[in-house]
Amino acid sequence: METKKYNLYRDAILSQYPKATDVRTPDVCGSQDNVLFAKTPVGERVFKFSTEDMVKKNARVSYVYSVRGIPTPKITPREYKNLHFEDYAKIDGTTLHGAIQMGMDEEQVKAVYRSVLKEFVKMERIWPQILGGEPLNYGHNVAGRYFETKYNMLVGQLVRTFMYLIDNSNEYGLFHFDLSPKNIIVSDDGSFKSMIDLESAAICSKSIAFAMLAARYQQLGFDIKDLFKHYNILTDAHLDYGKIVRLANFRRMVNKIR
Repeated sequence: METKKYNLYRDAILSQYPKATDVRTPDVCGSQDNVLFAKTPVGERVFKFSTEDMVKKNARVSYVYSVRGIPTPKITPREYKNLHFEDYAKIDGTTLHGAIQMGMDEEQVKAVYRSVLKEFVKMERIWPQILGGEPLNYGHNVAGRYFETKYNMLVGQLVRTFMYLIDNSNEYGLFHFDLSPKNIIVSDDGSFKSMIDLESAAICSKSIAFAMLAARYQQLGFDIKDLFKHYNILTDAHLDYGKIVRLANFRRMVNKIR
């Protein structure tokens, strides 16, 4: 992180926690370079800087998830001068990505995703209109902005348009649709603990959300059929396996575009 940006972000944090210490970047920084950690009188906190609409959307999603028992950070939206940022308690544990790098057994990884599926079922039962009608509440807009930031505007527009055109199901929910190993926190014993990065949470169809999850599962070298089977054990809801595979393959193709 550039020194000027760091100093500005640190000042924003100190405006909320004047006694904060050890203000630092994560050991592994995200591509957006917009996160700081700090020790405060109320514990270690995470501060994620973004646009006003994104911060407010994430805080709303955080509240909706928390009252339904879906483990995610409890976000407080903050503002300092022209900066907007999320403020939440740092979750103990490590990312699933980190656990895999440290040698987590494949069966443990699969067990984590089976636990994630239980949260997915809770998400599909959330009434979508609960968030209101702001543009960033909808998956195609969130995905478009994400890919614009990560790759370029053309890729972002492609993804936004594609998702809008195919998102024609009547089975909508409030889903986190980027449950990669970097966005899943596990406990010291390797069990699922929480999801993070609510920028990727929005209203979208169940098929799209499940396909995004399946694509991440497939990237780890696992068979989508296993995930599909465990989902069917948890619920009687119907999913089109062929459609899931096609959407998952599209997600993987987009990831290869630079």
